[in-house]
Amino acid sequence: MMAMEFADELLRMIRVDQRVRARSFHEARYAPCPYGVQVRLPTGALVFLQTVTAPPTGTVSRPDTGEPAPVSEPMELPEEGPTELADVERWLARLITTDRSPRIEEVRLFQNRRGRAAIPHGLHLRLHSGGQAWIYVRRSGLRY
Repeated sequence: MMAMEFADELLRMIRVDQRVRARSFHEARYAPCPYGVQVRLPTGALVFLQTVTAPPTGTVSRPDTGEPAPVSEPMELPEEGPTELADVERWLARLITTDRSPRIEEVRLFQNRRGRAAIPHGLHLRLHSGGQAWIYVRRSGLRY
């Protein structure tokens, strides 16, 4: 799955939640990153979801589809007050796994990693094809 295709698929999944407004980085004219989704949360907060993908490695061919990733725990975004980026991670995981895409084998939240990381919030997706995708979650104005 290529980065642009993945960003478009993510945008489709996010638009299922009628409480948020989402548009692609291209639609938002967001120049720092070519692929991703800008999301206005129910509280009015703006977050950016940068998408990065990697093709399968090695010479072993794997099927593109299989059993979908298990559905994540329910997570609703708050309607008022602050929204933690960890909550956005869980909300995204729920949207992605509820979609039941046969291409996605596993969804991991960055908040469950051990130790500190350069990019603290996001998701790592393993695909049945052997490829991978990452969604980096950040607030407006925050640079990595």
